[in-house]
Amino acid sequence: MIPGSGVRFPRAFVAVFGPAADRWELRTAVAHDLGPIRRSAGLGFQISSVGTASPTLGDRSPSAACAFFRGRPFLLSGEFSGQRLLDPAEQERALRNLDGRFSLLTVGEHSALLATDLLGAGALFWAQRGGHVLASSHLGWLLRALDEVPRIDRLGMASLLAGYCALSGRTPYEGIRRLQSCEYLSLDFPPGAPLRIRVGRYATLPDLLLTSDFDR
Repeated sequence: MIPGSGVRFPRAFVAVFGPAADRWELRTAVAHDLGPIRRSAGLGFQISSVGTASPTLGDRSPSAACAFFRGRPFLLSGEFSGQRLLDPAEQERALRNLDGRFSLLTVGEHSALLATDLLGAGALFWAQRGGHVLASSHLGWLLRALDEVPRIDRLGMASLLAGYCALSGRTPYEGIRRLQSCEYLSLDFPPGAPLRIRVGRYATLPDLLLTSDFDR
């Protein structure tokens, strides 16, 4: 079981996943007035979040999945289930049932899912370091958590300055990516095994405009 299972709505979060995640130092880069930092540790992951907003979703899953939403998501139909988001056979449909502006982190005992909304309005940054994946709702938090500041990505910087949007998920820093619209990052960290990473897309805008699920 994972301590504090359910749904949380922090103003920011940062997480690390991998075989030695519990020994990683998650340094934060937020103003002191955002509130206390909550830490949750388990097998293969560590999460810090700050500033919890009023919940708008309820999770009635019988599992110990815990979901962190930054933003204002809402359901197109039915009830929210953190466990469905962690099930490879269900997660894409479960993500298509979420609307609004948000960045999402859902974590179970040996797996996690990170995603952004349909238009990519919710920011979610991630990087790989030494067999681990670090992710955050804020670029500044992720930079502070890394062991050293990455080199500048000139193309990522240029695209940001030109239109305030990155090309193919690039950011101003080498090795740090931003999830794009309808994109998700799936992580598996079974005990005694290397971290497994999969990046996918749960929908495209034309698909959603043409499917009956969009009008539910």
